[in-house]
Amino acid sequence: MEHQRELYQQRGYSEDLLPKTETQRNWKAFNYFTLWMGSVHNVPNYVMVGGFFILGLSTFNIMLAIIISALFIAAAMVMNGAAGSKYGVPFAMILRGSYGVRGALFPGLLRGGIAAIMWFGLQCYAGSLAFLILIGKIWPGFLTLGGDFKLLGLSLPGLITFLIFWIINVGIGFGGGKVLNKFTAILNPCIYIVFGGMAIWAISLVGIGPILDYLPSGVQKAEHSGFLFLVVINAVVAVWAAPAVSASDFTQNAHSFRAQALGQTLGLIVAYILFAVASVCIIAGASIHYGMDTWNVLDIVQRWDSLFASFFAVLVILMTTISTNATGNIIPAGYQIAALAPTKLKNEDLEYRHKVSPYVGRTIGARITKTILRGDVIYDIEHGFPVPPKGQFILKHQQ
Repeated sequence: MEHQRELYQQRGYSEDLLPKTETQRNWKAFNYFTLWMGSVHNVPNYVMVGGFFILGLSTFNIMLAIIISALFIAAAMVMNGAAGSKYGVPFAMILRGSYGVRGALFPGLLRGGIAAIMWFGLQCYAGSLAFLILIGKIWPGFLTLGGDFKLLGLSLPGLITFLIFWIINVGIGFGGGKVLNKFTAILNPCIYIVFGGMAIWAISLVGIGPILDYLPSGVQKAEHSGFLFLVVINAVVAVWAAPAVSASDFTQNAHSFRAQALGQTLGLIVAYILFAVASVCIIAGASIHYGMDTWNVLDIVQRWDSLFASFFAVLVILMTTISTNATGNIIPAGYQIAALAPTKLKNEDLEYRHKVSPYVGRTIGARITKTILRGDVIYDIEHGFPVPPKGQFILKHQQ
């Protein structure tokens, strides 16, 4: 291992692309247990659950399908992370080992230059809406700034919150794994408090019976629920296509394969059990209570009278969005961009990740994010990714 590090160091490779030393590989099971909680509990995922109700499935079937999905997601994350935990290198270098230097360029571009940037734009837009609600609760006049001003479909308040939230996201990305570890450790208990509390709030308002019987207005109970059950599982798993293939970006720091396997499996299963129960109870309960079908958790929070409850809930939603962007978009994109020119883009003061920022900035005009957030389009760019989820585990981990 040391010989390989020295060889690539002599070639001028960035430290982040080199095999990690034993002292650098210090992530334990708890680090992986907390890693993905924010990626589960975010605004687009709650909107997605609202869309599941339109299929006509019962609330119980939706919850069960989501929980089963967690098993497939955990398996994909663990298998794709196996090579990283064994060799201590990020996904960009594993791609080179599988396809060669030139062969890795195209899949690397798909992951770091297309999928990550598209999802970064979606998450930033969703987070900016939450940020807008937060500021509006404190300073109502902010929402009317600029009058009818529009830029790329965004009002002046929307543009300001988008840019501020974008800067915060990139700032967390600059911090890398160490900052992310501390951030997710703080975020995890807050998620339990907010989304668990919202579920209890919804049940106390309307009761568990009406929630289990809930169907949106104009929707009939599905006759072929077996097929639709599989559709729900597929939709939930598909969201993780990009994070799953680049799991080695985080498992390269694992103390052992067991640490990342145990941590990711338990973390994802626990996160999705909470998500399954909370999302269904919150969406169904709020829809019944307010007398109108709603898919967006932000619309629910905005209706609350308590300033403190609204402030805390929106703050946690903002934190989950930042966590999602850091783990799923910013850090993986940084590794892929760095791998395009490994002897030029180095990681001193995280300079190479700064190179990502101009590209990510273009997403401000991505009007498609509004359409996705409304649920009008179900689009998953990661389906085009050519790496089979089990390939790295079977071919690399077993050698």
